[in-house]
Formats: sequence, C-alpha cells, structure tokens
Amino acid sequence: MKKTALIAMVILAAMLVIGGGGAYAAGQLARANAIGEEIARNFAYVDAGILPEEAEVLYTEFEFESGRFVYELSFIAGGTQYKYAVDSATGGIVSRESRVLKLDQSAAGNAQPVSLEEAKAAALKLAGVSETEARFTKAKSEYEDGREVYDIEFSVGSKVKYGYEIDAQTGAVVEQSMKTSEPIMPGSMDNSTTPTTPTTPSTPTTPGTPTTSSVIGVDTAKNAALGHAGVSADKAMFTKAKLERDDGRQIYDIEFYVAGYGEYDYEIDALTGNVLESSVEKFRTVAPTTPTTPTTPTTPTTPTTPSVIGVDAAKNAALGHAGVSADKAVFTKAKLERDDGRQIYDIEFYVAGNGEYDYEIDALTGNVLESSVEKFRTVAPTTPTTPTTPTTPSTPSTSTTPTTPSVIGVDTAKNAALGHAGVSADKAVFTTAKLERDDGRQIYDIEFYVAGDGEYDYEIDALSGDVLERSVEKFK
Repeated sequence: MKKTALIAMVILAAMLVIGGGGAYAAGQLARANAIGEEIARNFAYVDAGILPEEAEVLYTEFEFESGRFVYELSFIAGGTQYKYAVDSATGGIVSRESRVLKLDQSAAGNAQPVSLEEAKAAALKLAGVSETEARFTKAKSEYEDGREVYDIEFSVGSKVKYGYEIDAQTGAVVEQSMKTSEPIMPGSMDNSTTPTTPTTPSTPTTPGTPTTSSVIGVDTAKNAALGHAGVSADKAMFTKAKLERDDGRQIYDIEFYVAGYGEYDYEIDALTGNVLESSVEKFRTVAPTTPTTPTTPTTPTTPTTPSVIGVDAAKNAALGHAGVSADKAVFTKAKLERDDGRQIYDIEFYVAGNGEYDYEIDALTGNVLESSVEKFRTVAPTTPTTPTTPTTPSTPSTSTTPTTPSVIGVDTAKNAALGHAGVSADKAVFTTAKLERDDGRQIYDIEFYVAGDGEYDYEIDALSGDVLERSVEKFK
C-alpha cells in the first residue's frame, strides 16, 4: 500500500516539474505500475454486483482524470449501462454511473406515484446517507423520454457527490452516479449490507466474547479474497492470514502470491466477509530485447515524426468529414499534440453563419478520433408576440406545458440524430433522450452509442428538428 502511494507521488511530481514531456513519461510509468485492464474491470464488476460473464464490455481506456491515472470503462449488464473510473494503482472507485436502458413499464399502472420528498428520501437510502449529512444541490421534476422524473443531486462534505434520476410514477431508479475525490474500494459504499450490521452488537448474552463467536473464520476469509481476485486455491501461496482489529473493527489480514504473476493483499470484514481493502502488485520482468536498441544512435532522434501525415492533411481530413470547403473555413487551431501516448492533431475552425467545429485527427493514419460541432444560434423573432393573446391564461390546465403541443416529439428527434450520424436505428443503443430548455429554447438531448464504433451526443431543436450541436467520441 505504501509503495503504491509513493509511486503515485513520484508520478505527479514528474508531471509538475517536467511539463508536457514529463506528463508522457509519467503516463508510461503509471501504466507500468497499473493493476491492468482486466483487474480494473473486475473491481467495477464487484462494485456493480455482477459477474464478469454477465458483462458486455464497450470500452476500457487509460486516462488522467482529477489528478490521478484511472481506467475509464463502460459495460452493459442486465439491461443497464455502467460507466466507471477506477484508480489505476489501487482499484479504488473514483466515479460510477449506471443507467437503465429500457424501463419495464408493465408495473407502472399498479404503482403509486411518488412525491419529490419521497424521491429524495429514496435517493438518500440508496446512497446510505442520512438527511443531516447530505447537502442537496438539485431536486426538481423534469420530463425525459416522455415520462416525468425527479433529478436529484447532493453531496456529502467536499469529497463525495451523488446524482439520481427517479421515475415519478413508479419510484424506479432510472439513473444514478457517484463521484469522489478519494477512491473508494469496491462495495464499501453498498448500502444493501449496512442496515444489518448495527444489529450484531445488540445481543448482550455473551459479554465475554462480544464478536469472536460470530466471525466467519480464516478459511472463509481466504476464500473471499480468492473469489474477489479470481484466483483458484491451488494457484495461491498464502503468506499471511490472521484475525486483527483495525479502528475498532475485526478484520482478517490476508496476503498471498501467485507464481509468475503478483502479490495480493486483502482486508476482509471478519463479521460479513466483505472485501474492505485490496491491492495487487504485479511481478515485473525485464524484456531481453530492450538493451539492444540504444546501439543504433540515429533512430532516437526522430522516432515517430517522419510518419505523421502533416497539419495540412489533418485539416483536409477534418474538412472532408465535416463536409466543409476550405474557402468557407476559418481555422483557429491546428497543432500536433500527444494524448494518452498517441500523436494527434487538434483542429478547430468555424464557418461564418454556421458553427464551430472541433476535431481530433490521428497523426499517423488521418482517422477522425473525435469530433464536435456547435451551431451558432439565432433568436426567433416571433416568440415575443405570443403573450398578446389573452385567452391562454384562462385555461390553467395547459399552463404547465405552453409549448409542448408544437414540439416534434422524442422519436422524431432520435431519427434526426440518427440520420445526421448516418447510423441505422438497429445499430444504436440510446442512453439519453429527453426534452430540456437551454437558453430559452426547447431542445432534445439525445445520446446513443454504437457497439465497436463510438458514443454520439446531439442537441436537436424541439420545434424544427434542426441539429444544433453534436459530438462523436470514437472507441479507441
């Protein structure tokens, strides 16, 4: 544990002192000391309460986020899409999101609608947070994908933020998220186990042995660690397995190694068998071919630059993808950068009367890695004339939705986004489709992904169906 923390401090110091080149070197050092993609996904699976074979992996990426290197990963299981940021050194959960892709509406007719206060109470219970601990920053009713939901956000102190969307008709959780400044080990915030723990100290009949009689036993603790690590008993060599007390809680300190792979260190709750803390330190091997490369002195001077496509070719790739002619574009940025160990061209330009374009182009292949368009907006001149009709205030039932009769509808907005992206409906998995108000204008926020391709984000004008803004992030 201490060694992991020391490595993290060295990496951050290198980035601060050396700058851009140091950032690349720090990234390489962080990757070399990271737990690996598979283990990072396993930590996320444990936190989500699913088995690896139940998950359809969408992507796993190594990124730098909020001052630390993390694995950003997404997967689908049981009709829910999950997004996680997992600390690359410890496996701690930095952030998580989950969204039900398709709600079961069959029970909606029998369900009782919930109030905003009931939704807030449900969100607190799901997070395992008391009302006195929480500071609410948002609690309001919205319409999303044709149904009413409560959008609830709150924080605990300055370190943890929660977000929930709860169906107003059924009380079902549509979406939930958590983000913390200090990584939390998987499952340690699972409120499903917390209500049962306070009952154990209440049995006063055995004062001489208040907790030891109910501990799970060292063999069960070993099996819990092996199961979490995905290691069979015949492959593990245990170096420590003992019952200890830590901060007033009884734990099993379990340590073992797997030959040719690495060392594992676990803390297991002695009463419940839950994994409280875990770390994995992989054994490292020195590649025998690396010492031969320094013998050729000419290659290190230009390792990659001869193969980049050049800034003009990158500009043309962006223009071609956007369908914009060179004489219409005014470039504001065009430079070669390094992102996550890959050389890219960051290209930005605008078209007068149209919008701003932002592209990331692969410097070696010319492929479009990421793109976004923000259309210039104009204020419709006809809107001020609507208040002059005196008849509308007399019908109070329609005052809550004054403009909804003229909106295009969520299905039309989805089709507009798919048509613009050139994606067929059977290939797209929608994660967001809701009506919102932005700068006084009604828009549809449309988000979907295509397996093996990327994530798409659109803003569609709710009255005209025009594409106001779009971004595409390709899976790498």
